[in-house]
Amino acid sequence: MAAVLRMSADIIRPAANYNDDVPSYILHNPRYYPHFKDCIGAIDGTHVKALVPKSEQPNDSKREGLKHDLTKFPDGESAGRLNHKEIVVSTDEMEVLRLPLSASQKGKLISAGYTSIASISSTSPSHLALELKVSEDEALEILKNVSDGSRLKRTSSSLTVLNGAQSAWDMLQEEETTRVHITTSCADLDSILGGGISCKEVTEIGGVPGIGKTQLGIQLAVNVQIPYDYGGVGGKAIYIDTEGSFMAERALQIAEACSHDMAEYSRLYHKGPQACEVKTMQPKDFLENILYFRVCSYTEQIALTNYLDEFIKDHKDVKVLIIDSITFHFRQDFDDMALRTRVLGGIALNLMKLARKFGVAVVLLNQVTTKYSDGSFHLALALGDSWSHASTNRIILHWNGDERYAYIDKSPSLRSASAPYSVTPKGIRNSSSNNKRIKHI
Repeated sequence: MAAVLRMSADIIRPAANYNDDVPSYILHNPRYYPHFKDCIGAIDGTHVKALVPKSEQPNDSKREGLKHDLTKFPDGESAGRLNHKEIVVSTDEMEVLRLPLSASQKGKLISAGYTSIASISSTSPSHLALELKVSEDEALEILKNVSDGSRLKRTSSSLTVLNGAQSAWDMLQEEETTRVHITTSCADLDSILGGGISCKEVTEIGGVPGIGKTQLGIQLAVNVQIPYDYGGVGGKAIYIDTEGSFMAERALQIAEACSHDMAEYSRLYHKGPQACEVKTMQPKDFLENILYFRVCSYTEQIALTNYLDEFIKDHKDVKVLIIDSITFHFRQDFDDMALRTRVLGGIALNLMKLARKFGVAVVLLNQVTTKYSDGSFHLALALGDSWSHASTNRIILHWNGDERYAYIDKSPSLRSASAPYSVTPKGIRNSSSNNKRIKHI
């Protein structure tokens, strides 16, 4: 947006004319415009045109020392007068003014309407010479300098990216100091997971119907809210339900058990004055912090996934995102497998970005299907082999006799292991079997 300022005479001064008929002026106030003190702007003898970027325009404190006022035009620009000449300030010409050209050449380009590198580069030497009233040799030299300046700008941008590189050691230190886990309420399961479900990562949990996938999802939605004083994360949960399997009554049962456990913990460990400062959460508090979405088609699922970035920006305390299940609509409604793969790839990429950007634990609950290999059928997680790369960690829930087990099928940081767990009225808990044991593979 252009801005026209009425300023005292020390802001600009006459410069050497590049044309006898057209006077040129130069910005001359390094105190207020240090980056553009050598930049010429010129128009038609009644207007003086010069660039002042927004960041360099005088703020209220600086304006006190300048004799100018601003008048708003209907189009949003500002206008003022200086000795019956206007100074037009536009950020569009910043590219031209930063090129490796002489002040006279910059002024000619601006007055001829060439305000960007792209507009100059698309012009032939003969046409540019005619527009600027210079020789073709000088026009060719200008185009060469513009090309060099454009290349320098691209190189500078590349170096900016390279300068942002991070060493592996710094990454390790950062991960170790910021690593956060959400407990599953099963000590054996937490043990093989390194403390629980990790934030900043995508974890896929799959298994047969009735194995406890939704139960584990609801448990995580409750446990993520455990306050810091109790060793928790102190966040909120987003629960996306694609199947209609979320049960508020079951969430209330798990919340009541968690609230009771917190009260017991407080009674044992928070004594004296500290006990008054630490508050336990009520079951109602847990349910209010579970942000529930019901999606009824794959188009709604895609739209919601794309909206989550903005939603989490407005709800910065969200620390777990659960999709129950990621599979349902893509198994029912898709006939084009190639299209399904592309759509799922886009969803997976968005979820990975959310996990890293907001430090959220993304938990994807998945169904199983039968897969034929080596002459026989066996159970495998749905959506195929390409989907297996969408998650950081993959956990398979399965039966071993009458016992439920969780098995780490894939993880870059966790060793393969299995641990028993139970689904109780209170939620996910340690297995009560005498034969329970963690198995490292």
